[in-house]
Amino acid sequence: MAKVQHKVRFGPFRTSHFRKQVDAAFRRAFYSYLDREIIPFLEGDIVGIGGRVHSHYDRPQFNGLPEVKHRYYHELTFHSAAGTEDAHGEVDYDPATGAWTPSRVKPLRIWTLSEKLREKRSRDLDRQISMEARHHQPVRPTKCPRCGSKRVAEMRYGCFVSSDDSDPQWCCLACRNRWGLSARGLARREILKRISGEPI
Repeated sequence: MAKVQHKVRFGPFRTSHFRKQVDAAFRRAFYSYLDREIIPFLEGDIVGIGGRVHSHYDRPQFNGLPEVKHRYYHELTFHSAAGTEDAHGEVDYDPATGAWTPSRVKPLRIWTLSEKLREKRSRDLDRQISMEARHHQPVRPTKCPRCGSKRVAEMRYGCFVSSDDSDPQWCCLACRNRWGLSARGLARREILKRISGEPI
């Protein structure tokens, strides 16, 4: 396993209390915490760590509060040949033992290679849906497919159009039947069919 390059920035801190805590033992303990609590859950073969460690309580008004006097927040990026993975979270430091433990207030959140890829695909799909939705215009039905009533209304969510692609587009005012897809819903359906190879 390659030696990991540590390029984490500690601070800068406003108060002398937090500045004085950052010494060689502090850094060693923090990197040991990463080796134990974060790196085993990552997917890449980590060769470098960057980012920063700071504190949301690094302000005079929090002086004297024992529960937050050793509480820090890290925003880290882990580098490997496969890409980058991220970990954000709040941690408590115990100077007496050198132990770092995750805080319950802002718990650890890890973005692995797989999760970041899923998020990218979701963003790409959403962008494609937005582009293709402009070419779709839902045709207003003349009557309800369930009861035949002509009292059909377009669903407008949040003010009585929807941001959820799966929300129904039309509502029968007589029987309350809801059906149909919005322009985004129609675009999503066609895109997913193209991806799966199904006939449109």
